[in-house]
Amino acid sequence: MSEGLFAGAGATLGGEQKKIAGNGKSKVSKIEEFKKTPLYTVLLNGGLFIAGVVLIQSPIMDMLAPQL
Repeated sequence: MSEGLFAGAGATLGGEQKKIAGNGKSKVSKIEEFKKTPLYTVLLNGGLFIAGVVLIQSPIMDMLAPQL
């Protein structure tokens, strides 16, 4: 049983791909396909950068900074 507990059921350890009964092909969603593209990395990093800039420019940062 070196293949794992659910090896016969067609599941992977991470649950990323599930086999369709009958034909053995793996079913990958559109979101999983998009996560593998470079555009996903660019949008994620750009969104985090913009969120950081907004946080730094917000009044919350003024409240957190010590008064000198």
